Amino acid sequence: MKKLLVSGDSWTSGWPLEERMPRENFTWPNLVAQKFKCDLVDKSRAGTSNYRIFRKAVEGILDATVDTVIVFLTHWTRWEQGS
Repeated sequence: MKKLLVSGDSWTSGWPLEERMPRENFTWPNLVAQKFKCDLVDKSRAGTSNYRIFRKAVEGILDATVDTVIVFLTHWTRWEQGS
């Protein structure tokens, strides 16, 4: 089966509903994965920075088991703090 990796922010993770109901019901990455019959690896997180989105996307690109990577960038003013 094909594997799809998605990296993004709250638009991708489904926030704020991600904490209240199963994500499989409403997020666009899940709907795309279901439509194309793919296993989904969702690396998205609400409030994340572009740097983290990029890092997680590169992990997917370097993973030989992942067939497709979709990157959904956030606002340029978001920065990471800490290590």
